[in-house]
Amino acid sequence: MGRPIQVAAAATVALFALSACGSGVASFPPPPRTADIASSVTVSANGRVITARGVIACGHTPLLVARSYRDRVTLKWVNPDTNCDAEAVKPVMVSVRLPSPLGRRHLVQASTGKRIPRRVGHGS
Repeated sequence: MGRPIQVAAAATVALFALSACGSGVASFPPPPRTADIASSVTVSANGRVITARGVIACGHTPLLVARSYRDRVTLKWVNPDTNCDAEAVKPVMVSVRLPSPLGRRHLVQASTGKRIPRRVGHGS
């Protein structure tokens, strides 16, 4: 994750914490059911495991969902629980295993088709 994204994430967490302390009653909307990938992802050396940095909301780790197509693999976050106010979040690394190696296919946002930056990691 790049420095500007880390700063933005820290500012968001601080904002949630300060807002909750103010009036005693914080009224935040629930987190969205799905979300785009916000930073680059790591693809394993064998091309089958994709790892991304997400955030825990409502006390649950998000699911990294991949869908394979001939020329691309789409990625999105799915929150398993949205039945809460948006609470302070904690970063977490989540992986998904592809049925076949990524190869020359592009990684794209499921919602927009926009490319997701990637880097090659080590291991499987």
